[in-house]
Amino acid sequence: MQVRSPTLEEWFLQYQMASLRGRHFHFPVDLDLNITALVEKYRVDGRKPPYTAILIKAVAEATKRHPEVNRAVFRTFYGTKIVEFDEVNVNLPIIYQHQGKEHVGAMVLKAANAMTIGEICDAIRDEISKPLSSRPVGRQVVGRANNFLNRWKLRCIHFFVYNFPHFYLKFGGGGVSVSSLLNYAEDGFVCRPVSFGHTALTFCCSDVRIENGQHILRVGVGYDHFAGGGHTAIAAFRTLARITASGDL
Repeated sequence: MQVRSPTLEEWFLQYQMASLRGRHFHFPVDLDLNITALVEKYRVDGRKPPYTAILIKAVAEATKRHPEVNRAVFRTFYGTKIVEFDEVNVNLPIIYQHQGKEHVGAMVLKAANAMTIGEICDAIRDEISKPLSSRPVGRQVVGRANNFLNRWKLRCIHFFVYNFPHFYLKFGGGGVSVSSLLNYAEDGFVCRPVSFGHTALTFCCSDVRIENGQHILRVGVGYDHFAGGGHTAIAAFRTLARITASGDL
């Protein structure tokens, strides 16, 4: 048995989660998206469907058609600010490798609605191959001890990014987020997570199952009600469902 203090990376993750909990008002939503037509197209080519990339593309298309959900809320020390984005940039958490260990980082897919699913896969693959130290926050975490000075640096980064929205835009942050917990299943039990983020909509695909011959992508969604009314989110969800069912991605 070992009792230890969190690493700097673990501490910063907890710090960010606590900030989200206190600054946003999330509604959890479950979506079942029919992706049968898309799956069949990949099967014809003998390829496995890239589910996360499919969701990113579909979410970006739906967001482009509903720009009112392409926004993020910033609860700054000088009041609440809402950023409305001009293009559909999608935030995506990814896993970097560093000295044999895995570290959580993030990338942003610029104008994801204009990318093909294959281009999205290539962009993710290219980003994963980069060193974590190439990321602005990553270089402040990798190989650093959990001490007051390093925590203070991360607090400062977090403060400036989320209290001055222009810093967030300078770093290239997006207005919609997607994450993936696919294959998170043990003994037949499948978790249906809901991602909570600072963007109005945060999607997390958790599983693919077959029901009555149909391939269903299970997606948890966190909707920040501070970003707008529920009717705007519902309209975007309906469009998302039509897009995935059509197979025209």
